[in-house]
Amino acid sequence: MPKYIVERTMPQLSNLSARELAIVSSQSCRALRVLGPRIQWIGSHVTDGKLFGVYIAPEPGLIRDHGALGSFPIDSIRQIVATIDPTTAETYFP
Repeated sequence: MPKYIVERTMPQLSNLSARELAIVSSQSCRALRVLGPRIQWIGSHVTDGKLFGVYIAPEPGLIRDHGALGSFPIDSIRQIVATIDPTTAETYFP
């Protein structure tokens, strides 16, 4: 199943308390329950003015539906083609 990174401009998020971020998370989870098991939210990273979320879904349209249901803006949806980390180098250069 494809994995995607979703970029959202949400300037207010970087100033929210932990409780307020939990409310936003809950809003996302409600939208996911409506959409069913074909979409999975892996997690999101909050930066200054942006939110970057990682999702597993059969196609980007389902992610757009999630954004609409949760009232979340979407700047871009990009399919992840590879993931690398420090262990990637160890595979080829032990």
